[in-house]
Amino acid sequence: MKHSWMAVLGGHGGCGASTVAANLAVGLAQQSSQAVLAVDFSLVPGGLESVLGLTRVEGKHIPAWQHPEVLKGFLPRHPSGVEVLNLSEWLIRDSSADWLDYLESCRATYP
Repeated sequence: MKHSWMAVLGGHGGCGASTVAANLAVGLAQQSSQAVLAVDFSLVPGGLESVLGLTRVEGKHIPAWQHPEVLKGFLPRHPSGVEVLNLSEWLIRDSSADWLDYLESCRATYP
């Protein structure tokens, strides 16, 4: 199966983007045998972990830009199988980080 990217953008905090993204991710996980990785870039507290009822893993505990295979067992996982990667702390600490290359490397781990 071809890898897919989907983006959900909100205009401001509280507009429902995290809820829409969470529902899309869970729906994809339920419809597919493929692993689903939901990436949260939101700088607004709450985000995907909260919407999915997961405990947030603070970025400071995750070595920045760790190999995706190492992250796979470390990320919070929803019962549907969706795993959530919160990149907001990394973006705040290292605005020069090449997150697009990092997400591209996630494709091998989350096909």
